Amino acid sequence: MAKKIDLKILLEKDFKEVKKDLNFEDGVILMEELTEQVESGELPLEESVNAYEVGSNLIKHLKSMLDSAEKKLKVIPVKK
Repeated sequence: MAKKIDLKILLEKDFKEVKKDLNFEDGVILMEELTEQVESGELPLEESVNAYEVGSNLIKHLKSMLDSAEKKLKVIPVKK
């Protein structure tokens, strides 16, 4: 069973390790939370830069998951 990833873990751990336990739905929620935190303007500059980098990696990972799902759907034969 995958571990539950929260925003604190996402920002503190190496993304390569975190993404192993991240499903698509939780990733989208984390992206929303991360965006809200950065847009609030309350983060110090260094934390904002880190959050931006993590967010960029998260977006790439989510897009990869969507692309993979799309490829699987294209392989499923359509019954007529």
